[in-house]
Amino acid sequence: MSTRTQAHPLAAHDQALTGYFESLLNPQPAAEPQPMTDQAAAPQPEKPVPHTGSALPAPPDIPIPIEPPQAVPGAPPWAATPFRCQLVKIAGLTLAVPTVRIAAVLSEACPKAAGTQDPPWQFGLLDWQDRPVRVVDAAWWILPPERRLPAARRWPGGKMAVVVVADGRYGLACEALAEIVALEPAEVRWRSDRTQRPWLAGTLLKQAWVLLDVEGLTGLLA
Repeated sequence: MSTRTQAHPLAAHDQALTGYFESLLNPQPAAEPQPMTDQAAAPQPEKPVPHTGSALPAPPDIPIPIEPPQAVPGAPPWAATPFRCQLVKIAGLTLAVPTVRIAAVLSEACPKAAGTQDPPWQFGLLDWQDRPVRVVDAAWWILPPERRLPAARRWPGGKMAVVVVADGRYGLACEALAEIVALEPAEVRWRSDRTQRPWLAGTLLKQAWVLLDVEGLTGLLA
């Protein structure tokens, strides 16, 4: 009598999340245009000008203007030059949060639990500089709908790291804080289409990081 081995449901869950995260970091590239085959449309090489033997006058010294750095297509204005990001762990994914959008980083916080009327992605309120901050679980928006859990179930202990953004209106609950890194705009694969996943500004394929669009995320919370 043979015994059939069944896959553990947790392993299937992890495999599904791994595939989802890989789809974020490696989107399907758009089809490249085919090269022209009409040889008649190709430019003809210019004929060389015969040398007459007489010396030409030296050109005058003309100052060459220094052009500002060219913006990377798809990059926001704050990323026109090298920028810094705080790395955090949320839902097992490494997110890079631009420091220009961060008001404070709290290594340990214990927000007051949310009420029954609060949305499922809100953990509670945190007192910061004499003002209430809504602490939210960004994983609710990052994970696919079938993998979402209410914030209270994802953070049963109540203590967490919090990155305060949006001028102190929201705090992002984080599983862990990492280092602050400097990035070049050209390192990022910027998203041109923001109709889906507005929280995703771009990806860094080499590092396997996701660059967070803070404005796009807080727009979902309003």
